[in-house]
Amino acid sequence: MIRRHGEKDFFLIEQVAHAALSAEMGRWIGNPRFSTPLPWQAFLLAVEQHDAGWALHDRNPTVNSQGWPTNVFETPLQLELEIRGLCTDCAVQAEPYAGLLVSLHGLSLSRFAKPGQDAPHELFMLNKFQHRQIEIQEELRRRLGMRTDMPLFFGLAESGRSPEEDLLAFNFHALQLLDVLSLNICLDKTTFPSLDNVPTAPGRPYATMRMSRPEPGIWTVDPWPFSRPQIRVEVPARRIPMGSYTDAGLRETLAQATLGKVTAILHGK
Repeated sequence: MIRRHGEKDFFLIEQVAHAALSAEMGRWIGNPRFSTPLPWQAFLLAVEQHDAGWALHDRNPTVNSQGWPTNVFETPLQLELEIRGLCTDCAVQAEPYAGLLVSLHGLSLSRFAKPGQDAPHELFMLNKFQHRQIEIQEELRRRLGMRTDMPLFFGLAESGRSPEEDLLAFNFHALQLLDVLSLNICLDKTTFPSLDNVPTAPGRPYATMRMSRPEPGIWTVDPWPFSRPQIRVEVPARRIPMGSYTDAGLRETLAQATLGKVTAILHGK
């Protein structure tokens, strides 16, 4: 769940809706400067499915220590790892290459996990999650006829190893790009004002992308990665009064809340 703060209300956006927004923008990625990801359908499926496992928590949301709806960034590590594993499983069942991209996404995010200093079990769970993703990726590589005998860093080969590996890295970073753009839009603030390793084409140097919000709902993206000069997008959101809730109280309030939408317009600098 993504929690967005209004003046007197919370706007709550489900993770699957955020992923659908990422995929909506992904349909327009590609221009003379930015290549189009391939295989196209598998890439779009990966973007759409990259947070599918979060549906379990979105249907049963919880509150944080303040009684606010738990934001995705506040999710306890054990629960996050379980959900990330489900995300991979959902994508693998849908399509192998999409599953590989989603597994790479989850493995990459695990690099930033911070197990508690007094919680050795969390470090064990993190190691277990990472090992499982590596095993899944190796099996998917076999199914896809990709190499499994080269050095990899969090599932990716060094640039220039092969066109196939460069394409995989390009597709992975394109997924990351769409994920970050969508998160900023859903939060309506520049939580991620810049992003390194933005892909321009397989095997080519990466760029740094900057995203600014000159006014609410209006976003400037530089450099511009899309085929259209401007994109208008929307994502469903539920609006509830700002305040402190219990888990049960939050679920009851959400069940009665009207489903609205958050809109945004993106353009180049």
